[in-house]
Amino acid sequence: MAQTGMGYQTNESNVERIPIQKEPQAQTFSQPWTMSLDEARAAWGGNRLALSFNRSGDNRPGSADNRPGSNDNLSGTGSNDKRSGSGGKPSGSAEGVPDSRLVSGFGRPLTVPGILCEPIVAQAGTIETFVRVMNNSPSKIGQQKGADAERALLRLGATEGIFFPAPKTTPYFNLKEGRYIYTEKGGWMDMVHFLFYAGRAYAYKSMGEKNPIGKAVQEGYWQERFDNKRSSYSYEDLPTDKLGAEFAVKYFDPKSPLTLAEQIQKYFKENLQATTPEKAPNYTTMPKKDSDNPPTRINKTTTPVYTKDNP
Repeated sequence: MAQTGMGYQTNESNVERIPIQKEPQAQTFSQPWTMSLDEARAAWGGNRLALSFNRSGDNRPGSADNRPGSNDNLSGTGSNDKRSGSGGKPSGSAEGVPDSRLVSGFGRPLTVPGILCEPIVAQAGTIETFVRVMNNSPSKIGQQKGADAERALLRLGATEGIFFPAPKTTPYFNLKEGRYIYTEKGGWMDMVHFLFYAGRAYAYKSMGEKNPIGKAVQEGYWQERFDNKRSSYSYEDLPTDKLGAEFAVKYFDPKSPLTLAEQIQKYFKENLQATTPEKAPNYTTMPKKDSDNPPTRINKTTTPVYTKDNP
């Protein structure tokens, strides 16, 4: 994909130049999130586009977040979250019920990771706020270090569903405080998109993909193309996708003494210059809460907007 400013120019012609490989037969195995990376690479294969998980062997307890209609899926078990952004199609299955299905979604158009159409004042916050959300999730995903942080990052990019793959782990953060963070270098960041495409890119990197960032951004483009007009190409989506993928591939270090959340916070502070929401140039005009209106600004590239370089 061609570079434009900080990001990739993601348009239909660029994406369609990438050959579509025939999807190989998926492989089934139990307890996927306890695998080593070598086992994951062997199971997925360098060109594998789909992966079938058999959750019947996973006896770890799930963790609910106590909000009606939501089940924290951060531990890698089943999900009952009906608000996962799958276009009104419930995703997941009751926890503990044997269910083999294609859940990776690699190479398939993805449904929207979140349920909001653009940044809103009600969910604007700081990186410090979102780090607390990650650290205090039922599975304490933000507090993971080393190999556990690596597995957690892969979980964040997991999907479920055959014909309409939807995020499996990140819906927990849909309505959490501090979902939208303003940065001077990257503009507004949607943390649901950031975490999801960080996980996607890291999975591609783990499989030996030569351009894991580009692959993840390609998925983000297709997601926007197939999304409904209410949230398609909102100005923060593709820039967030690209920067999330960049974090995972270039900055995340499984050997770091820092936790996963601390590494994300460091990236936001040092590389993106995260600050308070009130410093965003559009803060006084951005929606106070979610609505059925389309995004106030469309952005079909990964170049951030509402920055000094691109106001």
